[in-house]
Amino acid sequence: PDAHERAVPHLAAVDIGAIVLDGARIGDEALVGAGAVVTPGTVVEARTLVLGAPAKAVRTLRPDELAIQRERTLDYVETARLHAASDREDAPDGEMLARAARSR
Repeated sequence: PDAHERAVPHLAAVDIGAIVLDGARIGDEALVGAGAVVTPGTVVEARTLVLGAPAKAVRTLRPDELAIQRERTLDYVETARLHAASDREDAPDGEMLARAARSR
């Protein structure tokens, strides 16, 4: 990727307030904790939890944590799809959006 591209691959999660700077690479199913700062040139390995500023690898994520992360990631994708559709005439109604939000 060029200097302004951020690579966040399959089912990786970047928590609230975390920052992934240009040139950092995040592995599949990795988790960047809330408020972490992933600096340029940092490579976060797959299925790794990173925390802090600058972000440092803390540990490998357990299978149960990965399952929860997958479910939450797919929920966010579906919620984003529903919200994007809400600008169209064929959009789901407000109750459908509310049910999707409650199901998380």
